[in-house]
Amino acid sequence: PSRVNWHSMPKGLLSSTTARPARRSGSGSMAGEGGKITDRWQALARAAGATTIIGVDVVPSRLALASELGATHVIDAREPGVRERIAAITGPGVDHVVETTGRPEMGALAAEVLAPLGAAALIALAKPGVKIPLDPSQLLVGGRSVQGVVQGDAVPQLFIPRLLQMYRAGLFPFDRLVRFYDFDQINRAVADFQGGSVIKPVLRIA
Repeated sequence: PSRVNWHSMPKGLLSSTTARPARRSGSGSMAGEGGKITDRWQALARAAGATTIIGVDVVPSRLALASELGATHVIDAREPGVRERIAAITGPGVDHVVETTGRPEMGALAAEVLAPLGAAALIALAKPGVKIPLDPSQLLVGGRSVQGVVQGDAVPQLFIPRLLQMYRAGLFPFDRLVRFYDFDQINRAVADFQGGSVIKPVLRIA
């Protein structure tokens, strides 16, 4: 699992292991928006020194796990006013956002909740033709940025050993985020993943 699934990371949180230089440090606030991989960001953000970590999701079990892994706040996106609730927590906005759903409304929200000079990482593959409505003036005036990220802009030879060090130190318990399935259980693995009961299904191929 480490080599394939765990080397994505928004640049700036563990900047020494990424291929691009960080624009600002990860010492402030960080929000992870939805998707089945959000919980890993809570643990990584905590390990990287973020002081306010907000998990946004629609599955109660994932929100509960996010709290256990380091989120200081969790927001159920099924309820209205997500942007307002994030603003109530952060004041001027969020320093880093990791958007993991690929949904255009969540991509727009990622940009809207950024603090000045904040950065949003879009890591989910949206359907072809999907467009995100962004306000250019909001990005320009505040120096905010929205960045597409592939595999965390990571240098695997540096980043994977760092993740393993974090795991051994108890800072990144990725074993709590995976569930193993025998290959003949592939349909169940897909159903559990789509239903939200498992974050990262891993197939065993004998």
